[in-house]
Amino acid sequence: MLCLHTPGGAQAFYFGASEPLNDGAGAGLVDFDRIRESGQLNGGIEIVGAPPFPAG
Repeated sequence: MLCLHTPGGAQAFYFGASEPLNDGAGAGLVDFDRIRESGQLNGGIEIVGAPPFPAG
């Protein structure tokens, strides 16, 4: 996914929406509620619609 932000300064959104992997051992599940919440809290980013890929 490519995201462009102008002007820059969206670090708080990305830090809030992500979590580091521990030695590459991750479940690979994405917490879209966490991403939406970070967007609302950090800059008024609104995630609309469902993810553009099937759940799995």
